Amino acid sequence: MFPVVPATSVAAGDSYLRIQVALNSNANENADGTAPLVNTYDDYYRRIGGNFDAHKIKSGAFTDLTINDKTAPIFGIPSEEGAQPTYVQMTATNNAICVASLTHTWPDSQKR
Repeated sequence: MFPVVPATSVAAGDSYLRIQVALNSNANENADGTAPLVNTYDDYYRRIGGNFDAHKIKSGAFTDLTINDKTAPIFGIPSEEGAQPTYVQMTATNNAICVASLTHTWPDSQKR
């Protein structure tokens, strides 16, 4: 459905999240907005990475976010290097988007 992001665009150990934004329509005039803040967690709900690049995404467009799965701890929660990012948490900013679809590609190229 969507083109695959080349492996060279994601650093070893990182994953990526493709976010597709819905189309604006009469019923949904505000589908576009700012990319969400993202955290990833392992099977034990330990934070292992994140992306905080809150940039504008237009209606009907998509963005690819690199999830740095080896990031430094935030809020005192240590990162678990080498763990699979089983869970994704997206937090809306002050101009939230309407998400049409997500694809999360793990560091070993599995898609979820």
